[in-house]
Amino acid sequence: MAFDVMDIDLTQLFKNDDTYTIPRYQRNYVWNHTNWLQLIGDIDFCAETTPGWSHFVGSMVFERKKKSGGNVNVIDGQQRLVTFQLVIFSLIYTYKKYLNSVAKNEDYVKTIDINITYLKDLITNKVLGESQSVKLNINNTSFKKINQQL
Repeated sequence: MAFDVMDIDLTQLFKNDDTYTIPRYQRNYVWNHTNWLQLIGDIDFCAETTPGWSHFVGSMVFERKKKSGGNVNVIDGQQRLVTFQLVIFSLIYTYKKYLNSVAKNEDYVKTIDINITYLKDLITNKVLGESQSVKLNINNTSFKKINQQL
């Protein structure tokens, strides 16, 4: 079996025509408040201390049947991948909430709209239309509901 090692950022990971599927044999999502705080703290620290920063989130292992544009099984890294998508959902939700309640300045509204569009673009598989780029569970009604609201 041949392996390709790539050094890519999350934008490159999400902005492609792949659909990431977490196979049934993988454990359930188990990250909790402690894990989330650690991740957000790491990102916050890097953003404050290092201009043009990047943060190593660990290696991820994928099984790909085609070179690009297909279903990709997540072998390792599913907790982080799902967490990053949840963070993006949270940012979109927060921006929309702010936009609807506080933002009256035209420049703020424009910036927020740009940020929302960019974040939604990260988690939307363009080849599949409005389908999410990470498939957690096709029958997960809570995830579908959240995804539709965004």
